[in-house]
Amino acid sequence: MEDDRASRDLIDSPSETLTNEVKSHLDMDGELHRAKLARHICALANHGGGYIVFGIDDALKPCPLTVDIDKAFHRDRISSVVAAYLEPAVLCDTVIVTSSAGHRHPIIRVPSHGSAPICAKANGPQQGGKVHGITAGRHYIREVGTNGPESAPITRPNQWTALLRRCIAAERTAFVGLIEGFFDPKPTHLAGDTLEAWHDAASSKYRSIVVREQLPWSTTLEKNFYQLSYEFDGVDGGDIAGSSMIDVLRQANAEMRDLVWTGWSMFYPFNDLKLIYFESDAYPEQSVTEVIEGNLLGAERSTSTLPDFWRVAANGKATIVRAYREDRSGYRYGGGTTWSPFMAARDLTEFVRHARAMATQFNDVQSVRFRCEWHGLKQRQLRDQESDWSIERVAKTDRVISTTERAVQDLTVSWAAIVSALVSRVGRAFDPTLDLSPEWVMRISRLFRTL
Repeated sequence: MEDDRASRDLIDSPSETLTNEVKSHLDMDGELHRAKLARHICALANHGGGYIVFGIDDALKPCPLTVDIDKAFHRDRISSVVAAYLEPAVLCDTVIVTSSAGHRHPIIRVPSHGSAPICAKANGPQQGGKVHGITAGRHYIREVGTNGPESAPITRPNQWTALLRRCIAAERTAFVGLIEGFFDPKPTHLAGDTLEAWHDAASSKYRSIVVREQLPWSTTLEKNFYQLSYEFDGVDGGDIAGSSMIDVLRQANAEMRDLVWTGWSMFYPFNDLKLIYFESDAYPEQSVTEVIEGNLLGAERSTSTLPDFWRVAANGKATIVRAYREDRSGYRYGGGTTWSPFMAARDLTEFVRHARAMATQFNDVQSVRFRCEWHGLKQRQLRDQESDWSIERVAKTDRVISTTERAVQDLTVSWAAIVSALVSRVGRAFDPTLDLSPEWVMRISRLFRTL
């Protein structure tokens, strides 16, 4: 499992946001605490997913828990709270993360709702003739209250808008899947190759940073990296508000972990402002579009950091540039010697899932276009820790570009086919007959969630 830097960021740089709820403690034997936990899970699920972090007080300072953490926060105990209070049920993950100060903190990861919103089905305990914690029949959401982010019941019609939009999108993609065999929708072609300019600008900055910083790594970083980019057709100027972009990225990050969760998520919106910031010159020939940039390439970064550089624009364009995970220290094979189809398919699956989450932020997206590029392949051997590739396959070319354009509904109903199309182009650099089929992608995808 890769280093869970994202989870440690939640406790080393804590913040309470619409996607993050922090708590000092939890009494799993107290009915009021269980009811309040159910309310927060309901609200976060209806928000599109998020996290509940324990061992952090109201001043956002660590307060070590005194309970038996492994027992109190066991996944089965969290599931029992969900089963008692919520419908439909949501399957939460619990991970125990050790902070930089050495304290253990439980984090509950709450997934997004599906095609139906999550509703409370039972009341919390009664005190003084009033129900406390959670009320049956209520749908809870995350919103900003007088004291900051809170989990509150829906009381106004406009509070349903974003929730119902996500429900309709989930229902629509499921319906499209049923009729996909009868129709073959063709995506609308984008006007101009704006994705290539966006992609190349990020690649150029990545190279300049790694040359300047000389980040310790097993290979030459400016020559051994891969880059994944996408853009949407149909946004038509409906940009995400700059003030909302961090929260949108947090929500997308929570949603995409239903397919891939290694502990090192793509486009993770770190709380550390040295790692994530707005960039004014990232967008070629369109500086009016706001861009968030994440940079984990500087020499001052932690030695545990995996080299990542990414950008997300307010109009939905995204790109991420990474060093090969096969080249990191501690990997079974030496740096610069191998390429892993498993790791490539896992990363592409996470990338496609991120595009799906971001597409829901726009009303009229018709299609999505991908541009993916791998550098430093020549003389690498196709090898996996997870698979047995029985014959030797060595890349004869150093660079591969793989592109595809698909209807937006394919991000849900045909994601494995998209991943297969993108990764197979690279695989053929090692063996022209190599078949990295959608069925292969689906078969190995059960190993994409290690948390």
